[in-house]
Amino acid sequence: MSEAHLDDQRDIDAILAAIRAEVGASHKPQPAMAEDRRTLSVVRVEMLDESDEGFASDRRSFDAGEFEGLDELAFLRTAYRSVLGRDIDESGLAHYLPLLREGHTTPREILRSLRASPEGQARGVEITSLESRFGLDRLRGVPVVGGVVSRLRRYLSLPQNLRRLQRRVAAADRRRRETVTALNASLTSIRRSLQKLEQQNIEAQHRADQAAALAREAIDGRDAALSELAASRRQLTEQSSNLARLIDQARLTLPVDDAAGARSIAPIEDAALDSLYVAFENRFRGSTDLIAGRQRRYLDMFRLSPPVLRGGVVLDIGCGRGEWLSLLRDANIAARGIDLNGAMVAEASAQGLAVEEGDAIAHLRAAPAESLAAVTGFHIVEHLAFRDLVALFDAAFAALGEDGFVLFETPNPENLVVGACTFNYDPTHNKPLPPDLLRFIAEARGFTQVRIIRRDEDCRLDQPESGFTPAEINDWFRQPGDYAVYARKSWQGLAA
Repeated sequence: MSEAHLDDQRDIDAILAAIRAEVGASHKPQPAMAEDRRTLSVVRVEMLDESDEGFASDRRSFDAGEFEGLDELAFLRTAYRSVLGRDIDESGLAHYLPLLREGHTTPREILRSLRASPEGQARGVEITSLESRFGLDRLRGVPVVGGVVSRLRRYLSLPQNLRRLQRRVAAADRRRRETVTALNASLTSIRRSLQKLEQQNIEAQHRADQAAALAREAIDGRDAALSELAASRRQLTEQSSNLARLIDQARLTLPVDDAAGARSIAPIEDAALDSLYVAFENRFRGSTDLIAGRQRRYLDMFRLSPPVLRGGVVLDIGCGRGEWLSLLRDANIAARGIDLNGAMVAEASAQGLAVEEGDAIAHLRAAPAESLAAVTGFHIVEHLAFRDLVALFDAAFAALGEDGFVLFETPNPENLVVGACTFNYDPTHNKPLPPDLLRFIAEARGFTQVRIIRRDEDCRLDQPESGFTPAEINDWFRQPGDYAVYARKSWQGLAA
């Protein structure tokens, strides 16, 4: 091989090394940007094939001339793969490579040797044109004559060796041109990839700047809202203090024996706490979306109820912020609500819901008999004294029509965390109500088909209750935090 070709090969090796380093560096994991986690789509850069030239693995016939044009190492690797069907081992490489490089053997002799080996015979590869064109190889083992034949053979083989060298130079030159072409294509792909990466980097930085600006605006808005909220709380506190002073002054001006005047002041004191109770609901009960998500499981019971399908009205007592009324409205079920808390009534009214301020039991007693399809109440019954609880069931029974029903949800004391702790968050709670107690009251006041709804599957009225049969102490901690009692007014049931 000429000196120019050697220089070209060294240049190519240097370029390949540089490309490998650059591609390897680009494949190192980079920290993900929080603002843009999308996968970058870049031009694929194909790696160059550095494997030795070879033949198809399924070939079983070759011509000896096909192996010419390969350098010594490439020839040995190709010969082993073609004749023996495997890679050359270390012992074969150590034996043949020095002999081949020093001219003590030829590629044809190595091919003959490999084909004649047990492995070669078992594989049965056919190689034509293996015999020396001068017919002198058989004389090399003859004493005295063999030495002369060996020297003579070297001279006679010079033209063949020259042609073999020329083919190797031509093959190396072709390989060099192919490598340069592949390098140019790879470099072009790398440039395109770098340009695209740079553009994506600019876009990602732009998005990051936008996100940072939005975050600053959100923080500023939050700070303003917090300041406004703090100011509103201060104002509310001042108003509450002023109202308390006015109430105290009113009491001082009333005669000692004026019971009617004292009773008229009590509702004013209760109303002063309405806004505080709304804040309590927001903090400890949860957002309206959260509560509505929990209540949604009951909707199918109402959609399939005959009195509701006939257009009957659902009355929600203690409607609060209107979560349940909103769900009923979205389901095209006629409903209205009532609540003692004026602040909550105002909040529900602002949503366009049919609500009014007043006492639920008094409202039910004043309602026409058998005028309602259902009476619901979420986290209401636990606020009532026993006498008022019984009165609620009685008033609801009178106001319900045939097959009408009640649904009252309340904290579940079967869950020991609820019964011992979280139930007491609300200072207006009276006492926890075990499920069997509400079942008993409903049945005792004339309701039938009473069931306790602990889990979602209990809302399917055609299926038995899931029930609660604790087997160990931990079962008392696994119970749902809320349950509901469902009870129907059915004259047929009562007659039976």
